[in-house]
Amino acid sequence: MQFIKTLAATLLIMLANIPLNANAALIFNLDTRFSNTTDPAGTAPWLRATFAQNGANNVRLTMENLLQDTDEFVSLWGFNLDPNIVDFTALSVVNNASLTTNTGSSATVAKDVNVKNAGGGGFYDIVFDFDIAPPGDRFISGQKVVFDLTMIGLDEADFDFLASQQGGSGPFKTAAHIQGIGPNAGLSTYVGTTTSGDGGGGGGGPQDIPEPASLLLLAMGLLGLGGLRRHKANSLTCL
Repeated sequence: MQFIKTLAATLLIMLANIPLNANAALIFNLDTRFSNTTDPAGTAPWLRATFAQNGANNVRLTMENLLQDTDEFVSLWGFNLDPNIVDFTALSVVNNASLTTNTGSSATVAKDVNVKNAGGGGFYDIVFDFDIAPPGDRFISGQKVVFDLTMIGLDEADFDFLASQQGGSGPFKTAAHIQGIGPNAGLSTYVGTTTSGDGGGGGGGPQDIPEPASLLLLAMGLLGLGGLRRHKANSLTCL
């Protein structure tokens, strides 16, 4: 009985913390260095990108900087789009300033089929170029940048594609250029990933997030079950 009550309470807490528009998310952990010979400081992943459905025809992209050295910064970050989508003029990419935490200019955006190469790791369709002027305008550790991407029929799965092969590495599903590496902050490298999933580094594509209504029904069912069991116990006591 106590177990059922505890489980129902846990589900209700989860429900309170899920956004009303929660649906699914596609997460990339950039944990593979593919150029030069020096890793960024600390342990991988060094960067994380999350594509989450944000209503009909809109996907919210959150780019998180997980670098562990304050001298290191991101200067370029590229993503791919479904190769069946060729009209990039229909794709709107807008900085969500209310959610962006880096202090400088968020990025300039280039978008087109194979618009830019990332260090020999493939051509990417949507590329964010960040300001590299020191120090305030850089995209550094602990910061995040958020963009809302809009196009008719767009969903998070449209970004789960490998880049077009170009160069000796990859291709990757996303790749980024990290600068300011090393004792004198004079080195740089590219990092990327070929996998997508739920944030654990494994594959699997977009991960479903429980719908709030589903959690509510489950919690109510457990509470009802608890009440039914209590009613039966009381009935037996009266016999």
